[in-house]
Amino acid sequence: MKKIIPNLFFLFLTAPILSPFVGGVTIYLSSIVIFFDVSFILWGLNKFSKDKILIVAILSFLMGISCLNLALFLKIQMLLLSVTYMFYCYESDYFYLYRWCFVNVMIAILQFVLIFIDPATAYLIGPTNISTMLLGKFAGPTFTNFYAISILPRVSGLSREGGFFASLLGAVFFIIINDPKIKGGWKTFYMTFVIIGLIISLSKTSLILLIIPIVLLFKKYINVLNVYVVAILYSILLILFFNHLLLTSDFFQDKLNISLTHRFSGYALTPYASLADFITGIDIYDLMQQSRKGLEAMTLEFRAADIRDFCGLPALYLGYGIQTFITFLIFMDFLNLKGIGIALIIILTTNVNPLTSDGFVVISWFFTFFISYNYKEHFAIQTT
Repeated sequence: MKKIIPNLFFLFLTAPILSPFVGGVTIYLSSIVIFFDVSFILWGLNKFSKDKILIVAILSFLMGISCLNLALFLKIQMLLLSVTYMFYCYESDYFYLYRWCFVNVMIAILQFVLIFIDPATAYLIGPTNISTMLLGKFAGPTFTNFYAISILPRVSGLSREGGFFASLLGAVFFIIINDPKIKGGWKTFYMTFVIIGLIISLSKTSLILLIIPIVLLFKKYINVLNVYVVAILYSILLILFFNHLLLTSDFFQDKLNISLTHRFSGYALTPYASLADFITGIDIYDLMQQSRKGLEAMTLEFRAADIRDFCGLPALYLGYGIQTFITFLIFMDFLNLKGIGIALIIILTTNVNPLTSDGFVVISWFFTFFISYNYKEHFAIQTT
């Protein structure tokens, strides 16, 4: 019985298309099943002091109230709960992440093969059809984008779309590499399938994953800096780079770059936000229009697709407001997140709001704390 809920958790975590979409909000079942695990609740009460739990709740509430968005408070609670549950499973030997990722990759391989043999059947087992078949009118937003970005078409397994699937596998890949508990043949087995999954789900933002090994290589030096310095320095550098790109090229005007524009336009447009925008928050297409930088066509594309939220750190300091961003950094400092930790989560959540509860974001936060808290060294000593 003790293994049932952890298995359900990792199933829903790696297959977000199985979670219903109600009233414009995704109800992540991975977060819901946690409440039925009494062993986890007892573990949490013993592991964390009441004072720490209270402070975490207060800081989460302050983040929500700072942008007059109490839904953000619930988002943070669900995200923290899911990440904590992953640590519980890891410490209790119920860590079934890899086996469910393997299942996901096998479905992706089947999708990939069928694209060449019978494309219609491939779409039948794509995320949109599976979600609609199982959840009906409560199916969440998906994108069965089985088209080629490079030589090969890309697939999405049980993720919402190919880019999210690649992000999930990227985070899992780095966890496997740094996991001292999994050894020998099993490590090679799972890594092989994750790499296959990455190849057949390749997206433009997958290249960002190549930065992670470099960041980890300089972990010792990055940890000299605290979360405030890393986050602010990273933001300034990307604002300068992408604003220069906006002013000197048509990169952000090209409709072929719409996905990358969504990911990085927040940095490019930061200089055009007013003081009021930094306090009350602003939607991405409103700031595009306000900037007067020739983004009218892209603004219409974003409005038509209802793409209103920024990605990465701009989702915090532009989407919610600078006061929410500052509270977020204070929160991360309280959780003892090191410089390497904030650097990793910024990179791994480049293509979404870092506070969403989508499966790959939860896994990315787990990896971030895993590295920041030196879990690799801790468990390596225990297993020797």
